[in-house]
Amino acid sequence: MLTLADTSLDWALKHVITRGDTDIFPLPFEFRAIAEDWDQIKPVLRQDLDTWAIGTQRTALAPKHGLGLRMATQLDPLDTLVYCALIYEVGSQFEAARVPVSDARVFSYRFLPDAEGQLYDPQTNYEAFRLRSLALARRHAASLVVMTDIADFFPRVYQHPMENAMRVAMEDAGSEPHHARVLTKLISAWNMGVSYGIPIGPSSSRLISEVTIADVDQALLSEPIEFCRFSDDYRLFVSTEREARESLAFLANVLYRNHGLTLQESKTEIVPARDFIARFERAERDKERRELRLTFADLIAELDLDASPYEPIEYKDLNKKQRAVVNSLNLWSIVEHEAVSDRSLDIALIRFVLRRITQLGLRDQHDLLLTNISRFAPVFREVVEALVMQSGMAATELQALGARLIGLFDHPAVGHLEYHREWLLTPFANQAVWNNVEQLVRLHTYHDEITRRAITLALGRGQVSHWFKTRKQDVFQGSSWNRCAFLYAASCLPGDEAKHWYQSLKPRLEPLDQAVVKYARAHPLR
Repeated sequence: MLTLADTSLDWALKHVITRGDTDIFPLPFEFRAIAEDWDQIKPVLRQDLDTWAIGTQRTALAPKHGLGLRMATQLDPLDTLVYCALIYEVGSQFEAARVPVSDARVFSYRFLPDAEGQLYDPQTNYEAFRLRSLALARRHAASLVVMTDIADFFPRVYQHPMENAMRVAMEDAGSEPHHARVLTKLISAWNMGVSYGIPIGPSSSRLISEVTIADVDQALLSEPIEFCRFSDDYRLFVSTEREARESLAFLANVLYRNHGLTLQESKTEIVPARDFIARFERAERDKERRELRLTFADLIAELDLDASPYEPIEYKDLNKKQRAVVNSLNLWSIVEHEAVSDRSLDIALIRFVLRRITQLGLRDQHDLLLTNISRFAPVFREVVEALVMQSGMAATELQALGARLIGLFDHPAVGHLEYHREWLLTPFANQAVWNNVEQLVRLHTYHDEITRRAITLALGRGQVSHWFKTRKQDVFQGSSWNRCAFLYAASCLPGDEAKHWYQSLKPRLEPLDQAVVKYARAHPLR
């Protein structure tokens, strides 16, 4: 029997509210409903997890790099909280089983939770991995660098070695492996019994993947092979070509024998250290990023926002000096440069720039984002958020922009993915000012549930009450995700119609449904 502590559940809710349930999908409104009904929801989550019945997860293809795609998962909201709380309770034991941070070998997702919902150490990251790689390449003995990564890492992790790694980590820490058992059971259920794969999207999955392949890191150390790693990306530092090939073969052998995993041939190469340094030092582009980050950090400090660097800043509220700092950043010029560049999109840079543009509410005066949407498709989420947060736009301008967003349903580079459609519909679900309800009604013919859920929320926000009148008897025919969306959006029904309808449904509602109805009645879409 395993039950979760109240403190763990409280932290899990804090984590999701502040950091999101994934880094891919929009945060579901259900978590706001859960937060307001926490005293009723928390006892549901405290039950024996050996008998926990999972909810329905959503999956969708999301862009990775260029034309690359990955299958991302968004778990049922209650499952997400259970998953986060389990990792919070056992994370320190999993972390202790890994190569220590002080060894400067493994830079991905080091467990370091805080009271504000942070799960991983923000300082041990990909940039630290890059800098360490450069330092190792510059060492006299390292004349060659082997670069490789694991093919389909998350989708192909086998559950038996995963469970064994978690069990051993807990037993080495002197604990009974109850969490390992429950985590394996949950992952197996989410995979519908398939014996491999970890959900891509939830932050909790990352620590499980890390403890699972910690044995590979230990094997490399035992040889010893000079290496460093970030997630599925390995770099080996050697003196000769023979040593490079032997080290690569050793890594491939351990990965396959221990985990059934293979290396990506297309991403495996042996390069001279000087070429590696030239490629990854990227002096000009790194300087641009570094100066941009430092300048923006100065602005944050001047505005006294150090404790919350992502807090929205209104450009119109800045004084003359502060506006001069913002103008000096030249953010839109960077966007323009990336839009017309012949080289591959600098995703890290453009993502940072678009997030700062969003934070400042800066206007896209030259229509760079939508005009170049094919180029910026890999950062589609950031594009939509930047467009939505432009300050000083009149209602007519927002409605015109909304029509252009809906028009992206027919765009060849973005309209084909459910992931893109959900993000471009999110503004309509959040604010009625985006309007375009006639087009939204027509779009509900899309068969995928992700798009239909987003449109349902948008129609509720748009006060299309007649649409809900004719469908409210069918509320239990869809998935739990779409049922919750309909329950919330139908709060737009006029007079006491919603109240009486909610009352009639009460005996059939699950705990999450009940929280959504309470939330809808307290915050009706009017």
